[in-house]
Amino acid sequence: MPSALSGCDVSCTLEADLARCRGRIICGIAPLVSARRVRKDHCWLHLHYPWLAGTVKRAPQGHRRPFARSLRSEKTPPTGYSGVSLGKYDEETFERTLARASRSLLIRGIALELHGRTILVTGGAGFIGSHLVDALSDCSVRVVDDFSTGRQENLEHRLGQGRLEIIRGDLRDPALLPRILQDVDVVFHLACRGVRHSIGHPLENHEVNATGTLLLLEAARRARVQRFVHVSSSEVYGTAQSAPMDESHPTSPETVYGASKLAGECYARAAHQTYGFPTVIVRPFNNFGPRSHHEGDSGEVIPRFVVWALNGQAPVIFGDGAQTRDFIYVEDTAYWLRRAAECDALIGQTVNFGSGTETSIRELADLVYDVTCGAPIAPEFRAPRPGDVRRHVAGIAKARRMLGFETRISLREGIERTVAYLRSSGDDVGRLLAETQSINWVMSDSGASSQARESGKASA
Repeated sequence: MPSALSGCDVSCTLEADLARCRGRIICGIAPLVSARRVRKDHCWLHLHYPWLAGTVKRAPQGHRRPFARSLRSEKTPPTGYSGVSLGKYDEETFERTLARASRSLLIRGIALELHGRTILVTGGAGFIGSHLVDALSDCSVRVVDDFSTGRQENLEHRLGQGRLEIIRGDLRDPALLPRILQDVDVVFHLACRGVRHSIGHPLENHEVNATGTLLLLEAARRARVQRFVHVSSSEVYGTAQSAPMDESHPTSPETVYGASKLAGECYARAAHQTYGFPTVIVRPFNNFGPRSHHEGDSGEVIPRFVVWALNGQAPVIFGDGAQTRDFIYVEDTAYWLRRAAECDALIGQTVNFGSGTETSIRELADLVYDVTCGAPIAPEFRAPRPGDVRRHVAGIAKARRMLGFETRISLREGIERTVAYLRSSGDDVGRLLAETQSINWVMSDSGASSQARESGKASA
């Protein structure tokens, strides 16, 4: 690197280096970078963060001016700058500059840092929710769950650490909401009832997923919560009309579950548009990994395939197996949910979480059996499941641009971890097989309960 700065040097080296370090500068918010003014041995380094207000300037002597405006969201994104003085430009100077700029902005509250804050996770004893609790280990976490599908054992490794509070309750209980929101800084809302539950119980599914979300939003707004992350679902899209499916893809859900999650999104979006309430909407695609359900109407395809494989039984596939999904490992989702909450640029926004790769269910069955048994077993094909989408693949360009998003665990490695988890759980594989029904839903007009219905689904 050059020992002294010129206009050309600033333009080239800062752009390249800040692009290299972009994902970590301010809690994952990706800036637009420019170095506009050079005088002798110093320059002003400008970092533009959409939807952030205020100005921080650092003169050569280290003087800082306070914000010109208070933090707020506007129709037209305001501008936030950090001016950083540089003298001799080398790698060490650059790293110090990044740290200085980051501290300067964080101290003034532009970015929301979760460390040490009080966090509410609804559905926190469930599959995704419990992994999110793990990702928040440096926070004071309050979990609310009705334990209909959530499991106490999902949180046992966190008990006794003094920073986890577990409350059993139903979000539709108006008396519960003020208590669980007391002193809470951030809400992650994952509590819901699932897609197969909605086939047999559409009214109840809507009541929990849509009305329950609205009740929680209103209570959180009154409690002056600083951030509300609504964890929605890729099911809001329905079958892909184009691929990959980015956030502008039409929403045309094919189940009441998808429709109720979309209604929850609309309520979260309206809370931001009408009241300025800081909401973020995340649409995860198909999650998998340890603690996922093989049983009941929460049972998902990968753990079900693993259980059948461990017992030497053929996989059951509904339809022709050509339908596709986008699978993302649950720990990746939990990690990026935290980053999404810390990213002010996502307030009022919607973002997809997925791998960006589509896998057919037939290909998935072969992969699971190859990992588990060493060779595929010919599937048993049955009639398609009602409301099953034909194609899903996430468009993740927005998440990459705003968060530096990337998945760290591949589909094969995630399946290996899931198999290892089930093998090491101590459960008899025969008992797991007995809990895994081939058909784990029922049509609502049958008047019967689902073969594996669980009374409530306030777990993610």
